[in-house]
Amino acid sequence: MSAERVQVPVAVVGLAAYTPGARDVAGFWRNVLAGRDLMSDVPPERWSAADHYDPDPFAPDKTYVRRGAFLPDLPFDPMAYGVPPADLPATDTAQLLAMMAAGDLLEDCGLRRMTARQRERVGVVLGSSGLALGFEVSARLTRPVWRRELAAAGLDAARAEEICDRISAHFPVWTEATFPGLLGNVVAGRVSHRYDLHGVNHVTDAACASSLAALSTGLGELALGGCDLVVCGGVDVLNDITMYVCFSKTPALSPTEDCRPFAADADGTMLGEAVVMFALKRLSDAERDGDRIYAVIRGVGASADGRSPAVYAPVPAGQERALRRAYDAAGYGPETVELVEAHGTGTRAGDAAEFAALREVFGAAGGPERQWCALGSAKSQFGHTKAAAGAVGMLKAVLALHHRVLPPTIKVGRPHPGLALADSPFHLNTETRPWIGAGDRPRRAGVSSFGFGGTNFHVTLEEYVPAGGGRPAWRVPAAGSELVLFSAGTPGALAELVRRPRPGASLAALARESHAAFRAGHGARLAVVADDADDLAGRLEALADRIGAGEPFSAPRAHFATGDAAPGRVGFLFPGQGAQYVGMGADLAVHHAAAREAWDAVAAVLPVHREVFPPPAFDEEERAAREAALTATEVAQPALAAHGLALLAVLSRLGLTPDCVAGHSFGELVALHAAGCFDAAALVRLARRRGELMRDAATVPGGMLAVTAPLEQVERVTDGVDGVWVANHNAPRQVVLAGTDEGLAAVAARCAQAGPATRRLNAAAAFHSPLVAKAAEPLTGFLAGLTVRRPALEVYAGADAAPYPDDPAAVRRGIAGQLAAPVRFRDVVEAMYEAGVRTFVEVGPGTTLTALTGAVLGDRPHEAIGLDRRGQHALAAFHDGLGRAAVRGVPMDLSALWEGHAPPPEPDDREEKPRMTVWINGGNQRGGAAGPAGPERPAPPAEAGPASPPPDPGAGAVPAAPDVPPGAPEPVAPGGAPPYAVPAPARPVPPEAAPAAPAVPAVPAVPGDVSGGPARAAVPGEWLWLLAEAQRQSAEAHATYQRVTAENHQTYLRTAHASMEALLGAAGVRVPGVPHPEPVAPGLSASPSPPASSSPPASSSPPASSSPPASPAPPASPVPSAAPPAHTAPMIPPPPTPATTPMAPPHAVPAASAPAAPAVSAALAALPRDAESIGALLLEVVAERTGYPADIINLDMELEADLGIDSIKKVEVLSRIRERVGELPAADLSELASLRTLREISAKVAELAGQDGTGAGSEAGTGTGSGATGGPPPAASAPALSPLVPGARAASDRPDPDLPVEPAPRGEPVRRAAVRAVPLAPAGLALAGLRDRETAVLDDGTPVGPLLVEALAAHGVPARVVSAVPSDARSVILLDQGDDPSAAFAVVRSLAGRLRTDGGVLVTVQDTGGDFGLGGGGDHPVRGGLAALARTAAREWPSAGVKAIDCARAGRTDQEVAAAIAAELVAGGPAVTVGLPADGGRVVPLPGPAEPGPPLPRITAASVLVVTGGARGVTALALRELAAAHRPRLVLLGRTDLAEEPPGLAGATDEAALVRSLAADSHPGGPAGIAAEARRVLAVREVRRTLRALREAGSEVRYAAVDARDEAALRAVLAEVRRDWGPVTGVVHGAGVIADRLIGDKTDAQFTRVYSTKVDGLRALLAATADDPLDLLVAFSSVSGVFGSPGQADYAMANTAVDHLLSAYAARHPDRLVRSLAWGPWAGGMVTEALAERFRAAGVGLIEPAAGARAFVAELADPGGPVRVLLTAGDPPEDRLGGSGPVAELALARPAYAFLDDHRIGGAAVVPVAVLVHWFTALARSWRPADGPVVLHELRVLRRIELPERERRFLLRGRAEPTDPPRPGGLAVELSAAGRAYAGAVIGTGRPPAPYDRPVPEGLEAVPEPYDGLALFHGPVLQVLDDVRIGAGGGRAALRVRDTGPWRTVPWTVDVPALDGALQLAVGWAARCGAGAALPMAVRECRVHRAGADWGAARVVVSARRTGEVSAECDAAVLDGDGTPLAELLGVELIRRPDQDREGA
Repeated sequence: MSAERVQVPVAVVGLAAYTPGARDVAGFWRNVLAGRDLMSDVPPERWSAADHYDPDPFAPDKTYVRRGAFLPDLPFDPMAYGVPPADLPATDTAQLLAMMAAGDLLEDCGLRRMTARQRERVGVVLGSSGLALGFEVSARLTRPVWRRELAAAGLDAARAEEICDRISAHFPVWTEATFPGLLGNVVAGRVSHRYDLHGVNHVTDAACASSLAALSTGLGELALGGCDLVVCGGVDVLNDITMYVCFSKTPALSPTEDCRPFAADADGTMLGEAVVMFALKRLSDAERDGDRIYAVIRGVGASADGRSPAVYAPVPAGQERALRRAYDAAGYGPETVELVEAHGTGTRAGDAAEFAALREVFGAAGGPERQWCALGSAKSQFGHTKAAAGAVGMLKAVLALHHRVLPPTIKVGRPHPGLALADSPFHLNTETRPWIGAGDRPRRAGVSSFGFGGTNFHVTLEEYVPAGGGRPAWRVPAAGSELVLFSAGTPGALAELVRRPRPGASLAALARESHAAFRAGHGARLAVVADDADDLAGRLEALADRIGAGEPFSAPRAHFATGDAAPGRVGFLFPGQGAQYVGMGADLAVHHAAAREAWDAVAAVLPVHREVFPPPAFDEEERAAREAALTATEVAQPALAAHGLALLAVLSRLGLTPDCVAGHSFGELVALHAAGCFDAAALVRLARRRGELMRDAATVPGGMLAVTAPLEQVERVTDGVDGVWVANHNAPRQVVLAGTDEGLAAVAARCAQAGPATRRLNAAAAFHSPLVAKAAEPLTGFLAGLTVRRPALEVYAGADAAPYPDDPAAVRRGIAGQLAAPVRFRDVVEAMYEAGVRTFVEVGPGTTLTALTGAVLGDRPHEAIGLDRRGQHALAAFHDGLGRAAVRGVPMDLSALWEGHAPPPEPDDREEKPRMTVWINGGNQRGGAAGPAGPERPAPPAEAGPASPPPDPGAGAVPAAPDVPPGAPEPVAPGGAPPYAVPAPARPVPPEAAPAAPAVPAVPAVPGDVSGGPARAAVPGEWLWLLAEAQRQSAEAHATYQRVTAENHQTYLRTAHASMEALLGAAGVRVPGVPHPEPVAPGLSASPSPPASSSPPASSSPPASSSPPASPAPPASPVPSAAPPAHTAPMIPPPPTPATTPMAPPHAVPAASAPAAPAVSAALAALPRDAESIGALLLEVVAERTGYPADIINLDMELEADLGIDSIKKVEVLSRIRERVGELPAADLSELASLRTLREISAKVAELAGQDGTGAGSEAGTGTGSGATGGPPPAASAPALSPLVPGARAASDRPDPDLPVEPAPRGEPVRRAAVRAVPLAPAGLALAGLRDRETAVLDDGTPVGPLLVEALAAHGVPARVVSAVPSDARSVILLDQGDDPSAAFAVVRSLAGRLRTDGGVLVTVQDTGGDFGLGGGGDHPVRGGLAALARTAAREWPSAGVKAIDCARAGRTDQEVAAAIAAELVAGGPAVTVGLPADGGRVVPLPGPAEPGPPLPRITAASVLVVTGGARGVTALALRELAAAHRPRLVLLGRTDLAEEPPGLAGATDEAALVRSLAADSHPGGPAGIAAEARRVLAVREVRRTLRALREAGSEVRYAAVDARDEAALRAVLAEVRRDWGPVTGVVHGAGVIADRLIGDKTDAQFTRVYSTKVDGLRALLAATADDPLDLLVAFSSVSGVFGSPGQADYAMANTAVDHLLSAYAARHPDRLVRSLAWGPWAGGMVTEALAERFRAAGVGLIEPAAGARAFVAELADPGGPVRVLLTAGDPPEDRLGGSGPVAELALARPAYAFLDDHRIGGAAVVPVAVLVHWFTALARSWRPADGPVVLHELRVLRRIELPERERRFLLRGRAEPTDPPRPGGLAVELSAAGRAYAGAVIGTGRPPAPYDRPVPEGLEAVPEPYDGLALFHGPVLQVLDDVRIGAGGGRAALRVRDTGPWRTVPWTVDVPALDGALQLAVGWAARCGAGAALPMAVRECRVHRAGADWGAARVVVSARRTGEVSAECDAAVLDGDGTPLAELLGVELIRRPDQDREGA
């Protein structure tokens, strides 16, 4: 090609970007590399999905998509950019964002302050194709249409104008600023104007190709010399409803709401938004000026499609032209391009056309081989950003070239087969991979962008290779994790250091700063690996207490050391063949140039990177092929060499060098290189040759076998077996054998009999054995030609565990000889240790040598550190290893980690600080004062910080708006003012201070300091605040009136419409003239509930009360039509108002909503309602209840720290407050438990008291008798009491009232139950929310994590293994964390804030035998606490999906364990606790009645019992009964020191009196100290009373004040007991404490105290009595452990751990009486009378003390009873989900439901009613598995459910609620999808009524051919009826023996074919009795008498009820051969199908 055609090279010298999920370029690149999916729901302030969404693509004026990718909120300072705040509603946000981005761009390229001459030649060309403001403001112009239609509807002129005013208020007001504010060209104009730029200035509209069209223009300006610098890019934030409807009607959007470019399941695109800009200069100018260059643009090609079939259809030929022209201009061909960032919209036609063009052009270029070029599309992550799409793609490509990375495209499960990728130049790159180059040419990339109208652009780019003075741009910090180091002189000082807040700083900045400040010589050192700043803050908070304690620890991603650093000598270990894996080292090479450069150097010798970083695989076969390719010996060895070279390169830069080295097998060669024996190129060549020779030598089929046994035992097993040799002695119990296949099989068989475990290794041959010895000679010859030098370091040889000699010839002989010699790795480690090595660093893939070193050295002082871990992000593993080395004191220079990064910014006093901040995003500001305001924007995350102020354009620049004097109001335009404007903070605003969403229209703010509440100080005078409050209340009252009116109307419409929608809508008939609200399932609210995983609307208010609202407020004055005058002072933003109570359904509304009686109204008005009055009342009640003098307490005191008020006393206080204030919403009372100060409580109580509008709960507005209409009074609808239990304050373990047990009258006997593992089949339902987002699988250090990710992926569940939970994770699987319950709790606590409010998924996995330890199995019984943690989380987080799985690993492979867990998640339903035993079964732990056996007392007067916690509380009460019955000797242990009480207190008998007396005597310590002393006095008195009572009962008693956890102190006490009384014969462990806090609020110290007291106390007891002849072991446990209890996660975990410990103890000691007593709440003890009243009111039964004591004594006389026993007053509580009920997800798809193809109506496969019965029953069985038969009431089909071509997900949601009439169970169930209800029923459980006595139909006639294709249209699989006979009175038929094959794919809970047969007979009867071809649409009652999938049913019968022309009703039944009913369907409603041929029939 001619030189004239080659384009002028242009350098990219600056970047700026705002993209979904990121506020800058670094955030964008981080999201790209992490493969984050940035799709989310449409923000409600953009447009309402409720108004505009309809899943029907043909619904007029609707969109079928409600998701997209949207910009985050960004802080904008109007004053800094010269935009009057009043003009913001009249200015499209695109213009504001463009100004901000241009400022960032100029900052990035170093042109913050340009000279006038520079500005003269800077142009701005941006791609932009439309602004939303024009559509919005134009809406006001249709006012004449509104007015005309309102008048035509009969409204008078005034009313019509009023309504028009209200509609207009929703749209921006026209002002003089509107016209420029809506013009697209002003997007570029504002940039030039703001920065005083004088080059070319315009926007280019080429539809979706606009940004590359702008680039083309900008390149032309540079080529022609018109500009020296061009700002170009794309700006598109137009995602209003107009744009969505445009794309919906094309139709181009994805009906499944996701963008999957080039994927097999691609079905459309998704919309996104972005602002991306580039600064471009001619390359020669950039190099001359010393600019930093990101990449070079080599060519751009443009074309038009010309005349084509459609103006918007893609044409491959047109795209080909653009591609060819680009490469012609570039001067090179596409065969040199290795990355193409495609237009890739995800539409099938678009992707196919684009790929055809690419294939044609690249294929014709004659590339080196197939699939050399990576193909991708940013739209999979960011959506289609339309005019900015090309810029987003180019930004991705520029950063890829700059960082030498091949970035991923996500969501491609399988490429579209029509693309035939395997035979093309392209592969779809779905993984982040290093871009390795051999150095023969620069890396090159192409970017395409195409637009409607046949516009095509392609640009080709090249990496910048520095030359001519140019410099590469700084690297963009985008690491997925960072290493942060801390050090201080002492642990205490370090704890203080880590507690310091670090607001506003990014994680990278914090890490870099920490590296510079870290000192290895300090006495306390900490290393933490974090994912972001929030993650770091959370980790540091969790670790601070442990650090302060000074005990060193090493945990995943956190390492703490104290004392002098003593690393010893450092030895590097290099792994051998078998350690390799596909992708090893990829992350390190992506983020560290040194590693990538090492790979580049290897590629120049041998392109082994192609096997290590191959194109991604899309199925198991491809993955296996890639693993096999890398496993080949000739590939694996050079690959391991390359990986080792990369790690050594990075370590060398860091200055981390070894003192000696060693390698395992092949690793010895890498070790010799590290010692300087040969260079990197020689190592690679040697590795290749060695591998080839070993491959060729392996002529005898063989392999390697690992044996877990000592060497001596292995030698005995192999004795006499031919062809087997010891190849490796790796550790004391690990030996690897090499040999022939036959020999190894024989050894494996012997081991299976003898006991040692074996595992066949993935080795290609029998290495290190005589079978490969013949390779030594040719290898010696190859080594002779290789330059080998003497080792510079000691290199320990595996053959003899001695250092290599210095002689190079001897080195060569050693290398050749080790081929067949065994590897003595154990001896190598011992030799290195003997030589002083104390720090071993494994340099290579995996941690095999790290583990082996630990096994060899055991407890000897050492540190074995790995730097890579398969299944983890390699960078995080590398950082973790560096952190361990750093805290150990290994010398290194971590500044090398920041090579290539920009230096930290220097403080600049000249920076202009923001004076005012408005939060903006892609949506526009809302204008008029009367218009609706969206929610205020939250502050940015701490990591982001405020946006940089704009660059100073220098002289001649447009000045910023003048400063506003303090206190002066902002100018307000006639149309209103910016509703989101808030003053800029003087310091970064933490996220928690971000303003919450207001419930009323927002008003503008004034300048001043920002606080969490109204900025009153900024307003001159109090009147303005009062005026604002008055206006807020008026607006709220008016809004409430409008809402109540609208909801009443909607309720009426729903009620009137429900039956017609069910009858006709389900058959495809629309009801003319009637609105179509969503149908309502029986018992459910009118609005379909969102999925459990969906995020609720943002709101700061708590959930609304379920009580009916009081009568509506009177109408407010009409909204004035005139805007406020321009001089009106701005209002202060009011505090958020609570959400108003939603309307109840009609049956729950009080009759006529009668107003309260005047006396009641007056009483309510007198109640305190505001926080100030409630605060005064609270102080009064606290003084009354505690005895504190009122003058020493105030509202800012903390309840525990200052006042010593525990949670029990708090309940007393709140109960008294309720009496004085009125009933509060009980559902929110649990929130009060976490508040700290009296002021916080008073504010919260005031908020709760105002929610129902009355303060008196259900008493308002209701009468006692008939209502005004004569109907009965409404049923009570009080919300359920939260099961949160206030905690105890003493050391004795008081059984806690924490579960909703049934009420029990006083004196009722204690009920006894036992927990058993009950078999339960899976439900076939998935855990709800599992597929909604990527699941983080927390690594447990075994292969199960990665295997589980693979297993979940096979089920369509995205997941990845993490070593720490990401800060934004909402779906987490917590694999067994070993014996560290605090670590597991910390993980769950980190999720609490998100999962409690937004929902999500938490799954815990433990191994305690698969039966939750009931059988005593499991090696680590304390792991059982995980299940209790999950059960508690399920109760605290009702909107989250929670599951605890106990999966037995013994007898299972890792693959089988992973498969079992995955199967439970996708098919186990909502059951919270599920056991998976090793036999493949499935069980759930359930309590059931357990009658005691005959009494056989074991305790006598000679018994010696040690009792903890027995001196106080209920344990003391139980012991009194025991002493009276058997008089044993008792040793009571407690922590109460029996010191004398202060004088003068004898008359004070309760805590309040004691407090008053102590305060009067000026007791020191303040209120908290006084309270503590009062409680101590009471405790001492109680202990003394207990001791006296026990002695009076006849027992000898000793008391010792000792902590039960102190084993040494226990032994000392018990030694005295044994000396005086003899050995201990029994132990009763009753000690325990509780500190109630919700999971998210509980501190480490609280957790440790509660958990340790119970668990460590038991362990210490067992250890101290290990040599005693114990006859019984009893522990006081709690039902909180069995069922979970909000606020008591630690207590529940502790009790469950005790349960497991006792089960394991019982299994070891079957002859002893072992019992864990899970008590319900006792009356008395910690349960005060106030608390008891609360429990009784909530239906919680209390155990009478005498009855409880008797039950305790009875348990000690039942030696044959179960270990775990529940003791409650009344029946045990049901083990079911907390919250509103069960939620599960079902996937409707083939092949599971392929049988539905035989149930087609109108051509569509439709789900029959019988399958609905199964789904509803499956949900009920999963929720309450212990219940008996199931009865369905009011089953109703609301919409027909079709079997889709692609899997469709439905949500099954149940809500437990009272029913009228009452039905056992009362679970209202709804089946929905995409927010639409499809069916509903109310499920009652328990024994159904007796079978209905139906009359026998008479006069029946035979129907010879029932399946006529009309009434009975069923296909062969569903043709189940035989011998059909029908008459007017009903019918009967026999059931055929059916083929079970089609029914095996679903775990059925009912006999679906039999049930469907009964309904088929009903349909046949209706057709022959006048109703025509009908469908069953409802069943009044469905009784299922038998469970299971096959009932053995014989026949079905139908009895008529009524018939009509269009409908009929009957009863149907399924009977067995004896006529016994198996199922009954009563009240089956059949509706005639209007038109059999109609699609909706």
